[in-house]
Amino acid sequence: MERRLGYNGAFWARVLGQSLRRRVFKSYIIVIGITVSVAALVFLQAFLSGVDDRMIYNIARFANGDVTAWWTAQGPDDLQVIKKVRSFPSVEVAAIRSSRYGVLSHGHDRITPVYLMGCEPDIETHFGVMQGGLEAGRFARGPDEIVLCKGMADRLKTHVDDVVHLWVSTETREPLRVVGIVDAEFGTDPFMAITSLTAAEGTSLQISALLNSPGAADQVASRLREMLPEGASLETWDQKPTFFAIQQLIQLQRAASVVVAALVAVILAFGISSTMVVSVAERTREFGILRTVGVGPWGIVCLLTGETMLLTATGALLGEVLGICAVWILSLAGGIDLEHLMGSLRLFARSSVINPRLTFTAVLLPLSAALVSGLLASFLPARRASRISVVEALRTI
Repeated sequence: MERRLGYNGAFWARVLGQSLRRRVFKSYIIVIGITVSVAALVFLQAFLSGVDDRMIYNIARFANGDVTAWWTAQGPDDLQVIKKVRSFPSVEVAAIRSSRYGVLSHGHDRITPVYLMGCEPDIETHFGVMQGGLEAGRFARGPDEIVLCKGMADRLKTHVDDVVHLWVSTETREPLRVVGIVDAEFGTDPFMAITSLTAAEGTSLQISALLNSPGAADQVASRLREMLPEGASLETWDQKPTFFAIQQLIQLQRAASVVVAALVAVILAFGISSTMVVSVAERTREFGILRTVGVGPWGIVCLLTGETMLLTATGALLGEVLGICAVWILSLAGGIDLEHLMGSLRLFARSSVINPRLTFTAVLLPLSAALVSGLLASFLPARRASRISVVEALRTI
């Protein structure tokens, strides 16, 4: 009889339906708990993906760009390269910078080494090291003007409108007027100072291109390489040391999200299992009746496992829908601005707006965690119920 009942789908469906109807409140509790947990996991995964995107966005727009090239200038004609790069369809903005090393002095006893970067202020105020952090004055626009980092200004004890001298060699001394001071946090080097663009022979030049899509980096790099002189260096955004650090941070975040999902699965399994254990204790009579009509221990196990997995699957699917809708609505609203939490960090200095992004992991990981927790949660209660003997069950009638 057990074997015949085992293949009677209508019988099992009726038993399962009656069992769930008699425990509607407990079923609702399980489904609601799973729904909230899965929705939270979906949103968390999508949020972390948005954080990863924002870090890459910020570091590219801060100074490095998606494609960077540098070489030793041969003369003023080198500046023509930037015009060609800016004409590329996939280039959003491109900055060219010159650099040289020297010594700055102020008075007779104040001196400091300096990394002098020349740039175009109109470009750098939107893309580069000068887009933020100006504490006093303005940006340098003439060949005899300079902007100092705050730490360097403190070492030289200079203020806006003071005159400092640049020594590139022992014979060359250039007077420069301090027109602005920036916070060193926004510079790539505490010994960096900023002046107007120069392309004198022997000066190091650098082009940083910000693209509409980082996926076009290889194509732009290939075209740019053909324009550069022999000996020039070039790298894309994913080859830069800064990106390697961000990549490690992204991997750490992904590992942490998996750990969080595992912990949520354990908590869910514990909660579901506790509820099912209480349910089994209350259903001894029901199991006795099923045993008397020919249902064996394996049938009881399948019944309880089916109940648990049905509730788990229902809650997981509802949680997926709720989490996806939350991400979609938040994306339409323009994301979450966390300036008060992340605006002071360099990786979020350009923009602190997080736009959650759904990925396969964001959808599949919470669903898998919920289903695994439901399967594990049903094991012990089902095993306990299957060991209830017919005699023991009939005593409760």
